[in-house]
Order: sequence, then C-alpha cells, then structure tokens
Amino acid sequence: MKSYYFKTKFVKMGKWFLLPVDSEVWKTEETVRVFKKMFGVGNGQLIIFTLKDGFFHNYIPADYFEKLSACIKRINGRDYKKLEHLLKTFYAFRLKFRSAIAGAGVKDYTNLSTTALIARYRYNRSWVHRATVYDQFGWLAED
Repeated sequence: MKSYYFKTKFVKMGKWFLLPVDSEVWKTEETVRVFKKMFGVGNGQLIIFTLKDGFFHNYIPADYFEKLSACIKRINGRDYKKLEHLLKTFYAFRLKFRSAIAGAGVKDYTNLSTTALIARYRYNRSWVHRATVYDQFGWLAED
C-alpha cells in the first residue's frame, strides 16, 4: 500500500474545514460502492486531516479523471441523454430520502437509549451516503 501512494500522481481537489463526522458522511466505503454501482467506476479519494490547521485536504489519483471520462462516454453511448436521465433519478430519490428520514417520527431524542441513538444515526447516515453520490459525481465530472 505504501508504494502505491509514492508511485501514484494525485490531483489536489481542495481543502475544507470540516468536522470529522461531516467527512465521515462524504468519504466512505459505502459512498464508493454506491458511486460504482450507479456510474460503473469508483470514486476513491485520499483525505488528509492536518491537526496544525484543522483542514481536510482532498486528493484524487490523476488517472481517475480519464476513467471517469470513459465512464461518461460509455454511459451516453449512442444516447446523449442517458447520463441526464441517470442524474435526474435524484428527484425521485430525494422524495424517498425525505420520507425515510422524516418517517421515523422521532421528535424527542432525549428519551432514546444510546443503542437506539446509534441505530438512528447509522440509518440516517446510510441515506446521506446514497445522496452524496449525486453531488460527488457533479463535482468530480464538471470539468
């Protein structure tokens, strides 16, 4: 693994001041799996958190953009609207997402046990992992 990082060229995509929990929502194995299932290519990222300044620095392998471009060409194939149709599934997903999060009906979390709070957090986080894929695709593929 160590030699992989030394041999791979990375592109710095930016730095953000994020709380660790926020980073955990955006950059996880689950989001990579959902991204790959949806678009046919993963979205691996190297995130480095520096304690000195409190920023998360985001790096992506340089060859990833070639893979993503090939993926877009493959998705569109002969129909240039195919990718648009795939991205528009977000609107239907958004309705499911809202009802799933709101549907739990939990108004007061003070009465929940620690185990119930953890289960609720994981449930909500899983929905967020699936939602962030749409944002990540636009952010990575915009250029």
